[in-house]
Formats: sequence, C-alpha cells, structure tokens
Amino acid sequence: MSARYLQADGFTAVLTPHFLDALTTRAALLPQQSLESMLERLWAVGIEDACTGFRWGQGYCYYKCKWNVRRQRWELEFISFTPDTRFHTHSHSFAIEVHP
Repeated sequence: MSARYLQADGFTAVLTPHFLDALTTRAALLPQQSLESMLERLWAVGIEDACTGFRWGQGYCYYKCKWNVRRQRWELEFISFTPDTRFHTHSHSFAIEVHP
C-alpha cells in the first residue's frame, strides 16, 4: 500500500501506509466524521515536529506537523490509529493529546 496525499490550504496531508493499514484493520472504530473535514482544525492545533494525537471515534489518531525539506512543503503526516484502550502508541509514548 502506498501513501495518500490530500492538498489543503498551505499544507499537504500525508496518510502513511501504516496509517492507512491501521484504518483498514480498525474500520469498526472509525467515526462518521471524515478525516478530510478535520484537516484545517488539526493543522491549527498541531505542534510543529511533535507527535500529536486526538480521540477520533473509538480510537486515537496520531499525526505530526512538519516541514518536508526535500519537497519544500509543510505536511500534516498521519502516523497511526489505535484503539482507545490507551493514549500512546507502542513507539510513541511521548505523544501530546490535543482536542480539535
């Protein structure tokens, strides 16, 4: 599976292969609200170069706002989607919770 890219006002949302796989695997946990409808709010509350997470449906969505040096653009990189049994992912125990 390859990454998906969504153009927004001033940044590009990058849905990584791992994130897309997690969405497919945990589809029952997803809310009715689409991720695309939340991009501007997520960008507004995101913290540059920090792993950020928020409650979405019955799970947590993790992302990072960062400057892509190679592509010369701002990106909202979606990292993972986990069940809501705990906030942090296995490899990101330092995530900062936000409320978009």
